[in-house]
Amino acid sequence: MSLAQYATESQGLAMAAEPSQARPDLAEKKKKRVVVSFGGTVVFGLALAGWYVGDRIYAADAAHSEKVSAPMMAAPPPAAFVISVPARQARELYLETASLGDKQDLRFLKQLWYRGYGAKIDHSNILIGPFTDRSSLDRASRRLADAGILAEESVR
Repeated sequence: MSLAQYATESQGLAMAAEPSQARPDLAEKKKKRVVVSFGGTVVFGLALAGWYVGDRIYAADAAHSEKVSAPMMAAPPPAAFVISVPARQARELYLETASLGDKQDLRFLKQLWYRGYGAKIDHSNILIGPFTDRSSLDRASRRLADAGILAEESVR
């Protein structure tokens, strides 16, 4: 093979190799076009969203400033009237225990009366008392607890 033949064959091979190199160029261009298009879409979307949010903020501020700047009408003075407040009744302190049933409740009330406690049935509970002050309530609560009777404080 002569040098001239070799040169013409290598040029033919070089020309044949050029289209294969052109394809990666096309692929790069397509990739670049996709990236640029995506970036442009994102920028356009952000600009549109900023415009919308800015317009909403401006509209809200304008509505708020109209409410604030509207003249306030002075309310007429209230008519003179008197509200009578009922006198507070003194609250009574009780110790409260659970009800066990009619027969047991009557038996328990008798036991409490014999021990010196005032007791009565109120709805579904037994009320022991009334007590005049907190110290007498605490004393009675301790004595009942020592006897095995669980009672809670109640104010009526």
